[in-house]
Amino acid sequence: MCPDSPSFSVIDINRRKGVKNMMKKLMSFITALILMSAMCASAFAVEPRANRISPSLEFDGTTANCKVVIISSGDDIDATMELWRGSTLVGSWPGEGTSYVSISGKCNVTKGITYTLKVSGTIGGERIDYDGISRTC
Repeated sequence: MCPDSPSFSVIDINRRKGVKNMMKKLMSFITALILMSAMCASAFAVEPRANRISPSLEFDGTTANCKVVIISSGDDIDATMELWRGSTLVGSWPGEGTSYVSISGKCNVTKGITYTLKVSGTIGGERIDYDGISRTC
């Protein structure tokens, strides 16, 4: 054996230290991945449900056909659909239900005038005010 070369026991100890350090780094990396995954999962879990409000305003001659469908899974829905001509209320229709509400109504209108269909009320106890859609007859 050369006097300058380390003995097998020193090499063995150095290898073990290297393996130990590698294992510590690997475990730290895996722990970080698990924590990041948990944070992402919990972020998705607290995301509020999306409410879907789908209005429709069509004209058949001088009749406005108004409709709105509101979907919000598991929530109580209490809504009113309104047809406006400028700042004048032309028609109003209520609707309520759980998870799904469809409100429809008809109203006489004037050709060449712009009308706006709006929706207001509550979904799951939270206030909604949908500015709506505007169309010209």
